Amino acid sequence: MNHRFKHQIKATQLKSQIHTPYAYEQLLKNQRWAMANTAKLSLHTSGLITQSNHKKIVTDLHFWTCSCGHFQANGIPCGHGFTLIQTLQSDIPGHPKPRDYVPYYFTTIACLLTYLSNLRPISLDLVKSNSYRITDCNPVVVPQAEREAMGRPKVKRMIAGELRKNVFRAQAKLNGTEAPPSHGSGSQSCTLCGQSEHNRRKCMPSI
Repeated sequence: MNHRFKHQIKATQLKSQIHTPYAYEQLLKNQRWAMANTAKLSLHTSGLITQSNHKKIVTDLHFWTCSCGHFQANGIPCGHGFTLIQTLQSDIPGHPKPRDYVPYYFTTIACLLTYLSNLRPISLDLVKSNSYRITDCNPVVVPQAEREAMGRPKVKRMIAGELRKNVFRAQAKLNGTEAPPSHGSGSQSCTLCGQSEHNRRKCMPSI
Protein backbone atom coordinates (compact mmCIF):
# COMPACT_ATOMS: atom_id res chain seq x y z
CA MET A 1 0.00 0.00 0.00
CA ASN A 2 2.87 2.38 0.76
CA HIS A 3 4.47 1.56 -2.58
CA ARG A 4 1.25 2.27 -4.46
CA PHE A 5 0.69 5.53 -2.56
CA LYS A 6 4.19 6.78 -3.44
CA HIS A 7 3.57 6.08 -7.12
CA GLN A 8 0.26 7.90 -6.90
CA ILE A 9 2.03 11.02 -5.54
CA LYS A 10 4.66 10.83 -8.31
CA ALA A 11 1.97 10.46 -10.98
CA THR A 12 0.18 13.55 -9.65
CA GLN A 13 3.41 15.57 -9.93
CA LEU A 14 3.89 14.61 -13.62
CA LYS A 15 0.82 16.36 -15.01
CA SER A 16 2.87 18.81 -17.09
CA GLN A 17 4.82 16.02 -18.89
CA ILE A 18 3.68 13.84 -21.77
CA HIS A 19 5.68 10.74 -20.87
CA THR A 20 7.03 9.26 -17.68
CA PRO A 21 10.63 9.94 -16.54
CA TYR A 22 11.59 6.37 -17.52
CA ALA A 23 10.45 6.96 -21.11
CA TYR A 24 12.40 10.24 -21.35
CA GLU A 25 15.49 8.58 -19.92
CA GLN A 26 15.32 5.78 -22.48
CA LEU A 27 14.79 8.24 -25.34
CA LEU A 28 17.83 10.33 -24.35
CA LYS A 29 20.02 7.24 -23.99
CA ASN A 30 18.93 5.88 -27.36
CA GLN A 31 19.44 9.29 -28.99
CA ARG A 32 23.09 9.34 -27.84
CA TRP A 33 23.50 5.76 -29.10
CA ALA A 34 22.08 6.70 -32.52
CA MET A 35 24.64 9.44 -33.23
CA ALA A 36 27.26 7.01 -34.55
CA ASN A 37 24.85 4.93 -36.66
CA THR A 38 23.97 5.21 -40.34
CA ALA A 39 20.77 4.02 -42.00
CA LYS A 40 20.01 2.58 -45.44
CA LEU A 41 16.29 2.60 -46.17
CA SER A 42 14.57 -0.37 -47.79
CA LEU A 43 10.95 0.70 -47.23
CA HIS A 44 9.22 3.68 -45.66
CA THR A 45 9.06 1.77 -42.37
CA SER A 46 12.19 -0.42 -42.37
CA GLY A 47 15.89 -0.17 -43.06
CA LEU A 48 19.38 -1.51 -42.47
CA ILE A 49 21.28 0.23 -39.67
CA THR A 50 25.10 0.14 -39.61
CA GLN A 51 26.85 0.74 -36.30
CA SER A 52 30.28 2.32 -35.78
CA ASN A 53 31.81 -1.18 -35.51
CA HIS A 54 30.31 -2.04 -38.97
CA LYS A 55 27.74 -4.38 -37.45
CA LYS A 56 24.46 -4.35 -39.40
CA ILE A 57 21.05 -4.35 -37.70
CA VAL A 58 17.59 -4.68 -39.32
CA THR A 59 14.86 -2.43 -37.89
CA ASP A 60 11.16 -2.34 -38.79
CA LEU A 61 8.98 0.45 -37.40
CA HIS A 62 5.73 -1.08 -38.65
CA PHE A 63 6.14 -4.23 -36.54
CA TRP A 64 8.09 -2.42 -33.78
CA THR A 65 10.96 -4.88 -34.08
CA CYS A 66 14.73 -4.71 -34.25
CA SER A 67 17.25 -7.50 -34.56
CA CYS A 68 19.03 -6.18 -31.45
CA GLY A 69 15.93 -7.06 -29.39
CA HIS A 70 15.74 -3.82 -27.38
CA PHE A 71 12.92 -2.27 -29.43
CA GLN A 72 10.45 -5.07 -28.70
CA ALA A 73 11.61 -5.36 -25.08
CA ASN A 74 9.74 -2.25 -23.89
CA GLY A 75 8.28 -0.69 -27.06
CA ILE A 76 10.47 2.42 -26.89
CA PRO A 77 12.55 2.95 -30.06
CA CYS A 78 16.09 1.70 -29.49
CA GLY A 79 19.20 3.41 -30.86
CA HIS A 80 18.77 1.72 -34.23
CA GLY A 81 15.09 2.67 -34.37
CA PHE A 82 16.06 6.21 -33.42
CA THR A 83 18.49 6.35 -36.35
CA LEU A 84 15.86 5.05 -38.75
CA ILE A 85 13.24 7.55 -37.56
CA GLN A 86 15.64 10.47 -37.89
CA THR A 87 16.59 9.38 -41.42
CA LEU A 88 12.93 9.12 -42.38
CA GLN A 89 12.27 12.55 -40.89
CA SER A 90 14.86 14.09 -43.19
CA ASP A 91 13.37 12.37 -46.27
CA ILE A 92 9.63 12.52 -45.47
CA PRO A 93 8.19 15.85 -44.29
CA GLY A 94 5.95 15.55 -41.26
CA HIS A 95 7.16 12.07 -40.32
CA PRO A 96 6.46 11.13 -36.67
CA LYS A 97 9.16 11.86 -34.11
CA PRO A 98 10.78 9.16 -31.96
CA ARG A 99 8.66 10.16 -28.96
CA ASP A 100 5.52 9.49 -31.04
CA TYR A 101 6.47 5.79 -31.11
CA VAL A 102 6.49 5.51 -27.31
CA PRO A 103 3.65 3.18 -26.18
CA TYR A 104 0.62 4.58 -24.41
CA TYR A 105 1.41 2.88 -21.09
CA PHE A 106 4.51 5.09 -20.75
CA THR A 107 2.44 8.29 -20.86
CA THR A 108 1.57 10.40 -17.84
CA ILE A 109 -2.17 9.94 -18.44
CA ALA A 110 -1.86 6.15 -18.24
CA CYS A 111 0.18 6.49 -15.05
CA LEU A 112 -2.45 8.76 -13.47
CA LEU A 113 -5.29 6.39 -14.40
CA THR A 114 -3.39 3.42 -12.98
CA TYR A 115 -2.99 4.94 -9.52
CA LEU A 116 -6.18 7.01 -9.54
CA SER A 117 -7.99 4.72 -7.10
CA ASN A 118 -5.85 3.59 -4.21
CA LEU A 119 -6.14 0.32 -2.31
CA ARG A 120 -8.56 0.23 0.61
CA PRO A 121 -6.87 -0.27 3.98
CA ILE A 122 -7.80 -3.49 5.79
CA SER A 123 -7.09 -4.95 9.19
CA LEU A 124 -4.83 -7.98 8.98
CA ASP A 125 -5.86 -9.08 12.48
CA LEU A 126 -9.50 -9.33 11.39
CA VAL A 127 -8.55 -11.23 8.24
CA LYS A 128 -6.49 -13.75 10.22
CA SER A 129 -9.36 -14.30 12.64
CA ASN A 130 -11.81 -14.90 9.74
CA SER A 131 -14.11 -12.22 11.16
CA TYR A 132 -13.64 -9.85 8.24
CA ARG A 133 -16.59 -10.69 6.00
CA ILE A 134 -17.82 -9.29 2.70
CA THR A 135 -20.06 -6.26 3.19
CA ASP A 136 -20.73 -3.03 1.36
CA CYS A 137 -18.11 -1.28 3.49
CA ASN A 138 -15.59 -4.13 3.56
CA PRO A 139 -15.52 -5.94 0.16
CA VAL A 140 -12.83 -8.42 1.23
CA VAL A 141 -12.85 -12.11 0.37
CA VAL A 142 -11.86 -14.27 3.33
CA PRO A 143 -9.66 -17.29 2.47
CA GLN A 144 -11.45 -20.63 2.41
CA ALA A 145 -11.13 -22.42 5.72
CA GLU A 146 -11.63 -25.97 4.42
CA ARG A 147 -8.98 -27.71 2.38
CA GLU A 148 -9.64 -30.23 -0.34
CA ALA A 149 -8.50 -33.76 0.32
CA MET A 150 -5.27 -34.83 -1.35
CA GLY A 151 -5.10 -37.64 -3.83
CA ARG A 152 -7.45 -38.93 -6.45
CA PRO A 153 -11.15 -38.25 -5.76
CA LYS A 154 -13.42 -41.18 -4.99
CA VAL A 155 -15.20 -42.80 -7.91
CA LYS A 156 -18.92 -42.03 -7.95
CA ARG A 157 -21.34 -44.90 -8.40
CA MET A 158 -23.12 -45.04 -11.75
CA ILE A 159 -26.67 -44.28 -10.63
CA ALA A 160 -28.17 -44.82 -14.09
CA GLY A 161 -26.70 -48.32 -14.36
CA GLU A 162 -28.03 -49.32 -10.93
CA LEU A 163 -31.53 -48.13 -11.80
CA ARG A 164 -31.47 -50.07 -15.08
CA LYS A 165 -30.48 -53.25 -13.24
CA ASN A 166 -33.36 -52.81 -10.80
CA VAL A 167 -35.78 -52.44 -13.72
CA PHE A 168 -34.47 -55.64 -15.33
CA ARG A 169 -34.89 -57.54 -12.04
CA ALA A 170 -38.44 -56.29 -11.66
CA GLN A 171 -39.29 -57.32 -15.24
CA ALA A 172 -37.79 -60.76 -14.71
CA LYS A 173 -39.82 -61.20 -11.52
CA LEU A 174 -43.06 -60.28 -13.31
CA ASN A 175 -42.31 -62.57 -16.28
CA GLY A 176 -41.32 -65.45 -14.04
CA THR A 177 -37.86 -65.68 -15.56
CA GLU A 178 -34.47 -65.79 -13.94
CA ALA A 179 -33.07 -62.36 -13.04
CA PRO A 180 -29.58 -61.52 -14.27
CA PRO A 181 -26.82 -61.64 -11.65
CA SER A 182 -25.74 -58.36 -10.05
CA HIS A 183 -22.14 -58.64 -11.22
CA GLY A 184 -19.77 -60.86 -13.19
CA SER A 185 -19.76 -62.09 -16.76
CA GLY A 186 -23.39 -63.19 -16.57
CA SER A 187 -24.62 -59.69 -15.75
CA GLN A 188 -24.95 -58.83 -19.46
CA SER A 189 -28.53 -58.00 -20.34
CA CYS A 190 -30.40 -56.71 -23.37
CA THR A 191 -31.76 -53.19 -23.35
CA LEU A 192 -34.57 -54.14 -25.76
CA CYS A 193 -36.18 -57.17 -24.18
CA GLY A 194 -34.60 -57.11 -20.73
CA GLN A 195 -33.36 -60.71 -20.93
CA SER A 196 -29.86 -61.73 -19.87
CA GLU A 197 -27.14 -63.69 -21.66
CA HIS A 198 -27.19 -61.40 -24.73
CA ASN A 199 -27.02 -57.72 -25.64
CA ARG A 200 -29.01 -55.40 -27.89
CA ARG A 201 -26.97 -56.23 -31.01
CA LYS A 202 -27.63 -59.99 -30.74
CA CYS A 203 -31.24 -59.62 -29.67
CA MET A 204 -33.82 -61.47 -31.83
CA PRO A 205 -37.25 -60.36 -30.60
CA SER A 206 -40.17 -62.64 -31.24
CA ILE A 207 -42.47 -61.47 -34.06
